[in-house]
Amino acid sequence: MGDVQQIVETAVGGMNLSTTVEGRARFPIRVRYARELRDNVEALGRVYIPTLGGERIRLAQVADLKVLDGPPMINSENSMLRATVLLQRAWARHGWFRRGSQGAS
Repeated sequence: MGDVQQIVETAVGGMNLSTTVEGRARFPIRVRYARELRDNVEALGRVYIPTLGGERIRLAQVADLKVLDGPPMINSENSMLRATVLLQRAWARHGWFRRGSQGAS
């Protein structure tokens, strides 16, 4: 099962092969399937995976592939992750958030 998960992870998310250095910044060099393949559930289902016996079967034979909604996105600013806190005006008006956030770093 772990081998199948690694194949899917590499095909969709990519795998770091190396790192490039540009000034003080470092960026990973990743390899993954082309967008038109990794964004297409049917195409991913046709990816061959090896069996323990050395045979090759299609991913769709051992997995149900479907697209599900997840978190909208991870934001970053100046190459650092950024978290956004949304408040209802009633909380801010009554000072609940200010009191609860004091001392937070």
